[in-house]
Amino acid sequence: MVRRSGLFFSFASVFLFCTLCRTHYMEPTVSTEYSWADRAINQSDVAFAGFYNYKIDKTGNYYRLYSAGNRQFAEAYSEHYVGSLPVRGRKPVDLQKAANLVLKYGLKPAMRKEAIAEQDLQTARGIYQSVKYLQSGGYGDFARIFAYDAETDQLYLNDFGREYLAIGLHEPTFRRPTLGGHTLYVLTLFFHIASLGTIPAVWIDPGETKIVVYNSNLTEVASAHLTHPSPAYTSNWADGEKAVIPDTNQNPHAGGIPEASPPFVYSYMHERGDQLFQK
Repeated sequence: MVRRSGLFFSFASVFLFCTLCRTHYMEPTVSTEYSWADRAINQSDVAFAGFYNYKIDKTGNYYRLYSAGNRQFAEAYSEHYVGSLPVRGRKPVDLQKAANLVLKYGLKPAMRKEAIAEQDLQTARGIYQSVKYLQSGGYGDFARIFAYDAETDQLYLNDFGREYLAIGLHEPTFRRPTLGGHTLYVLTLFFHIASLGTIPAVWIDPGETKIVVYNSNLTEVASAHLTHPSPAYTSNWADGEKAVIPDTNQNPHAGGIPEASPPFVYSYMHERGDQLFQK
């Protein structure tokens, strides 16, 4: 009985101290994996949209992604953000190109395949209904980019007074460490538990940001791929968010890239300036 009580006390102590731990994300190293443009493009000529992060909700055996918003981007890039720029006009848009954009940057991150299959992406009205659905889920930029005239059944691309439109996508949408990052975590976990959370457990969360630039005809004219892996540690003295346990299987522990990561990405984009999309 005494031995069982001792084991229970030991496990209870470990559990208590580890639940008191917090996770701290360190500054990511942001770099350009590649960039391409078929012409010189200045950032001042681009209206930016997207750059959503995600949160997770579990229903039964399903994990669903929801928008955690793009507030950080809207604040950092307010002078170039579609939510801040006035609409100066509009032009009819090719339905297939509009559907591809909405599918890639909105529906696929937000919905399961079964739900996407139920969307009508063949008609102007159907595409716009998908856009409004995304808006209700927190993906408001798509409703800002497009407009729909029910009388003429015409879908339009809004003009923000910029020559180009850029859509940003943060990945992975389901946060999980790389194999190397998880190995680092496993190697440090024993010491973390043995020290009751005083010695930190360490890992690295991957992060990528893909930016695609379109002209007014929704033809791709440039793109940039940024990488920004985020080192992290958890301990009972760390200053940060609630404890996070890395997971390499298909059951994600958190949505999107770490919230501490995007500001460094946007700062890097500003620093790159007109070199962000190099020829």
